[in-house]
Amino acid sequence: MDRTPEEIAQIVYKRFGPEIEQQRKSVRGALERRSEALRTSALWNDTCVPIRISGPAVDTDDVEIDAWQTWENPEGLGTFDPSDGVFQVNIWVNSRHPTKKNSDGVPTWVRAPIREVLGWARAIMGDYWADYAYRVHTLRGELGRWPQLVLVLVDHAGTPMLAPSDYEWESAGVGGPAYPHKLAPRPENKELTNLLKAEGDVRQV
Repeated sequence: MDRTPEEIAQIVYKRFGPEIEQQRKSVRGALERRSEALRTSALWNDTCVPIRISGPAVDTDDVEIDAWQTWENPEGLGTFDPSDGVFQVNIWVNSRHPTKKNSDGVPTWVRAPIREVLGWARAIMGDYWADYAYRVHTLRGELGRWPQLVLVLVDHAGTPMLAPSDYEWESAGVGGPAYPHKLAPRPENKELTNLLKAEGDVRQV
């Protein structure tokens, strides 16, 4: 029986808990700097040094997963309240064969099931943020020319939010035509579930 993304996330966290907590600490530090820049009306231009985790896929044979986290300021990509100090957290997930390489010596790309991609992203983000996250679908990602991207938008205090309806997904770091797949929230997150039922997967602007 195939595992759910939530079950995969639990296993990934058990494997890489210290590394994931280091990633989360880096994001918290960036959020603090974002909040301070908002408070002082200073320009926020943060440098992100990705911390990677790599290991065998949880639910798929002969697949190695690389996953890492970046962040950015998405204010120019859609309509946001300036007082929110919006902050975008990106989880990149790449999949490859553990031993096979192409003629250039680069590990051969292999497709990982979406549940595997979402499980690794959820492990890194944590359940609270992952409930609000989106997987950005692109042709490049489907063909293995670009890592899979799962992103979440939060305010400067770390409270997650839905993307605005005018968000420019093709400019979210993936290039080319792109559209979002909203991740399903956990059943216990009834407030978000009801909001999505009432208003859809994005915030209308």
